[in-house]
Amino acid sequence: MTSSYDERIGDLLADYRRQCDQLSETQRKLKEISVTATAPGRAVAVTVGAQGEISDLSFPTPAYRRMAPAELAAVLLATIADARQQATAEMEALLKPHLPEEFRDLADGVLPEHPPMTEDVRGLVEDDPRFVRPQETDKRDGREQADGEKRWW
Repeated sequence: MTSSYDERIGDLLADYRRQCDQLSETQRKLKEISVTATAPGRAVAVTVGAQGEISDLSFPTPAYRRMAPAELAAVLLATIADARQQATAEMEALLKPHLPEEFRDLADGVLPEHPPMTEDVRGLVEDDPRFVRPQETDKRDGREQADGEKRWW
């Protein structure tokens, strides 16, 4: 007869193995990210990986031959930037589901009004003066706003 403790340990172990499998699958998918961006007029095509490293650079048409060096350089840089942006978007889409809910906005560059913390942590810091937000300064005249003490949460 198994105890509830043994069952709980078994459940935790199964969850751990499932998470390891998911992580391995995500790592595999990250390594497989490869995005190709093509410049307008098909003058250049650039392929990059998840980290933005260029893995291929090609000139699908002879259009690049009619370009001035500065124009070709600008087209190359813009196409590389486009490919990197697309690869970053794919990487973010793969990783975002693995982030805790309270951190998903941070991945989008949005700072929360209240920093994510558990109620236990909030209880520990709520009376600590080190966690009081400094008075905000009015950007128009440099004076401190008179709306009182603000907490970070």
